[in-house]
Amino acid sequence: MTKENEEKCSCHQHYEQLKIFEEYFIFQFQLLHELIDKIDKKGRPGRLNYLGVLLFSIISNAKSIVNLIGGGFIPEAYIISRSYFEKCVNFCYLNVCDEREYENYVDWSHQKIIRALYTKQKAYKNIGHNVPLPDILPLIRENKELKKFSGKKGGEKPNWTDVSLYHRIKFIENKINKKTCAMYLAAMNMIYEDASENIHGTLYGATFHTAIFYGINKTDEDKQKYLIGLGFTLYMLLGILIQGICELVSIYMPVNEIIKKSEDNFDNKIQNYYKDQRKQV
Repeated sequence: MTKENEEKCSCHQHYEQLKIFEEYFIFQFQLLHELIDKIDKKGRPGRLNYLGVLLFSIISNAKSIVNLIGGGFIPEAYIISRSYFEKCVNFCYLNVCDEREYENYVDWSHQKIIRALYTKQKAYKNIGHNVPLPDILPLIRENKELKKFSGKKGGEKPNWTDVSLYHRIKFIENKINKKTCAMYLAAMNMIYEDASENIHGTLYGATFHTAIFYGINKTDEDKQKYLIGLGFTLYMLLGILIQGICELVSIYMPVNEIIKKSEDNFDNKIQNYYKDQRKQV
């Protein structure tokens, strides 16, 4: 949250507590730099190499989330958190799924490169400019990636996989610590729906962070505490997702020291925070 907000708000202590969770999260996503170095030194084996771009994107998302929460933009942080979450799930899933699923993921982006051109052609057409491109239907017949993800009339299928996020997480359940996997499911339930409603512009999505649905008599201080609490949740859950990525990579190479750093970070920041809170009760 901004310094101005901190100074004005009577719940200054809660902002200080939020910083503990922020420090936890920042430490977690910085571990990905160490993980990337490990993968590079190991010769970038197999899928870890090709999917490494997702790790860089997760780091970028994480920095954006810190800036958004710090500025008080919780709904916007949720939107980026959904992207961050899906990348974490996909990185883990795609490193252990069968070859057909992995090829579908790669082929989806190949065909999207072509389809995106036709989407932009429509954009220019809407403002009176014609951008000449060949008819896409013959391309669909000739290009295996386009054909794979096209319906009978040539339109694009909705997704690269028929496996839901829930079932992708359940698929990796036996590959990583079950407690970590449970937190992946918790992150899906806590973040995905609210973020999606915000993205789609519903009234719920525009107001979920205000606590308006959970008591119209709440004071401004109560509402501010609720907002800060959402920041707590994002930082903790998103930080634990990094733990899952490290555990997944450990299938292919030794990264025990990175996992240990992640576990110690959780104990030192999150566990100690809750221990201190219980003492004060």
